[in-house]
Amino acid sequence: MNFTSAVIVVVVVVVVVVVVVVVVVVVVVVVMVVVVVVVIIEAAAAAVVVVVVVISILWLVLNPADEEQTKASIHTRLALS
Repeated sequence: MNFTSAVIVVVVVVVVVVVVVVVVVVVVVVVMVVVVVVVIIEAAAAAVVVVVVVISILWLVLNPADEEQTKASIHTRLALS
């Protein structure tokens, strides 16, 4: 193997290694971004659930409805739907 062939082989090997490293880095970054987005979506969903539960509890505590009021409200909602 002469000097030119050795240089070509080294250049090809270096290019292949660089391409593989770049592809691996891109894949890792994409996976990390997807994980972060999923975590943010789950946190937002959990926050929505907490807000809904807190509002429901506050509504029940601050608005104690008697049975007749509840029945009238249900009938009104059914009539409107």
